[in-house]
Amino acid sequence: MPVIFVSDTQRRAVARVRRMIRGVNQAVSETLEVPPNTVWVRYDPGAPELYGEGTAGRVPKEGRPVFVFVWMTEGRDAKRLQGLYRAISGAVAKAFDMFPDFVWTRIEEFPPDRVGQGAQSYAEIRKQKKR
Repeated sequence: MPVIFVSDTQRRAVARVRRMIRGVNQAVSETLEVPPNTVWVRYDPGAPELYGEGTAGRVPKEGRPVFVFVWMTEGRDAKRLQGLYRAISGAVAKAFDMFPDFVWTRIEEFPPDRVGQGAQSYAEIRKQKKR
């Protein structure tokens, strides 16, 4: 159940955003070997006038980053997690025609009893599926 939030620092054409969402979904599902329908991707468009770096706050359009936050339950090996950085930055960069180095990714994992759907934690849901 990876949930990916892509937070941009500028506005993008809807077609590019849709391409990015599909690309990130595919990259994550392939890297983690999970079905695509279990990977959720959400995009938040940026407002360039509300983003800045340093004291001057001016950043050229081509240098503005995209921030990606991945939340998922724990339990994957380190090698697979490391693969997510390349997969996600590559998918975003390709869709937005930018350098992968301008994609910043943070991966957060948590125990399955710390996230839920409806009235049950994922730990409880998983137990029911095993029966």
